[in-house]
Amino acid sequence: MVPDDPSYPPAGESSGTIDELVENELLAVHEDLPPEMAEIFGTTRLSLRLELHEDGDGKTRLVIDQGPYGEQMEGSAREGWGSSFTKLDTLLAG
Repeated sequence: MVPDDPSYPPAGESSGTIDELVENELLAVHEDLPPEMAEIFGTTRLSLRLELHEDGDGKTRLVIDQGPYGEQMEGSAREGWGSSFTKLDTLLAG
């Protein structure tokens, strides 16, 4: 992930363990955080669940559930996802 604001540091590498995988429907993973990150995030484990649902007319609806986050980190995560989808929209339109 590369932030839009150049003064903001880019996200480092992350890795996770796949908990559930259903082709074309679901990806659920978790990441156990090192102590220094756990202190920032307020948790030792983050989870991410991506669900894909048919939404008619050949469209797909994406549902993202990620966390747990405190208020400050939740806002940053929302901004990160928003930025990522804006960049994806630009790439697909080009």
